[in-house]
Amino acid sequence: MAKARLSGCVKEWDVKSSPATNLSGGTSRSEHTSWSTAKSAGTGATVAVNNSAINTGTQLVGGTFKIYRSVFIYEMPSNLTRLDETPQFKFYPYTISGNPSFIACSLSDAYAGKSPFTTGQATATGWFTNIQTAGSSVYSAADTGVVEDEYNTVNLDANNGLANFHILSRPFFSIALIDYTYDYSDSEPSSTNIMGIQMAADPNPPFLVLRKPWFVDDRGNEFPVDGDYTIRAFEVGVNQKDRSVPQLPFSTAIKGPAFLRGKNSSYKVTS
Repeated sequence: MAKARLSGCVKEWDVKSSPATNLSGGTSRSEHTSWSTAKSAGTGATVAVNNSAINTGTQLVGGTFKIYRSVFIYEMPSNLTRLDETPQFKFYPYTISGNPSFIACSLSDAYAGKSPFTTGQATATGWFTNIQTAGSSVYSAADTGVVEDEYNTVNLDANNGLANFHILSRPFFSIALIDYTYDYSDSEPSSTNIMGIQMAADPNPPFLVLRKPWFVDDRGNEFPVDGDYTIRAFEVGVNQKDRSVPQLPFSTAIKGPAFLRGKNSSYKVTS
């Protein structure tokens, strides 16, 4: 798994999914003339996954209930060790019908970060039902104010930092957006309430924001990428591009009092 490339001091680390792989995500859909059957992807329901479009919402069309759940998958840097602020998710709705709403949910361990979003590795029904809709499994509060043609920001701060825990403990972080008003609340829709979201290959892709992250450098030292904007000139692989050399001699690395110059070790007070 790739490591985060450490160059400069930043307060946030944006993680974008690759449009060239099946790990970018897509839509999981279930439909049936019975709302409860559609909700559970039960016997008789038509269930499918589609990684060429991302939609979230619900519909009632010709007596058939349709539920759309979007899934986004991100590879985590292998040297990420800690987040000091709540992570965020940002997505860009390019089209809206009705009054869509959303809440961010987790996926079960069996699917989160372990299988690409295709029916070849996981069943369509499995993707739909492994999106966790219990209150103890959500990543965010509900949001009923979707804004079209601009980024919507979701704070992943629910359940005492569940998203933070999953980001740090899984090689891939999977997040689902589902309709809050009807799907999550288990209330039958009477019309169409759906949004289309730009994908990884689009001009405004959805992305995960790691805020105030800590990483381990190539010598096993843990440090914050940002925080205080201090340039850590002595730390290998932190602030300088492609730097992986032994520690510079003390005398050449920093200016200081005359009695310290020419020494290759820091000054120590001894008794």
